[in-house]
Amino acid sequence: MSSPAHLPRGSASDGLLLQIDVSNVLQVRDVLVAQLGSMQLALGRAERQLNLGPCGRDPVSLQAAASFRTKIEEIKAVHWAHVAELREATDRLAEAARHYGFTEEQLKGSFSSSPSSTRSEHASPDTPGAGGTP
Repeated sequence: MSSPAHLPRGSASDGLLLQIDVSNVLQVRDVLVAQLGSMQLALGRAERQLNLGPCGRDPVSLQAAASFRTKIEEIKAVHWAHVAELREATDRLAEAARHYGFTEEQLKGSFSSSPSSTRSEHASPDTPGAGGTP
C-alpha cells in the first residue's frame, strides 16, 4: 500500500520510500534518525572546534589558510546538505508511518517490539502485514 509519502518528490529519499512498507518503516526511520543525530553532533562539534588560522604571517601562509578555509566550507556544505536529505527522509518516513496507522507516540517510542505488534488498530486491512493480502 502506498501513501502520499511514497509519491516521488524529486528528492534523494524517493528511492528509499519505494523500499519501505508497514513492516519496516519504523525501523528504517529509527536508523536514519540515529544517523541524523550523530551527524548533527559531529558537524556541530567540528564547527566549534575548528579554528584554522595561518601558520605564520608570510604571504604563503596567509594564502594557504584562506584556501584551506574555502575547501573546508565546501566540505561542510556537502555534509550539511546530507543532513538536510536525512531530515527530509525521516520526515517522509514519519508521514508514511502515520498513513500506515502508527501514532505519534509510536513514532517517538523505541522499537523494542515488532512493528506488527505496535501498529495502531487503525491500520487498514489492505496494508501489507496488517492481516490483508500484501
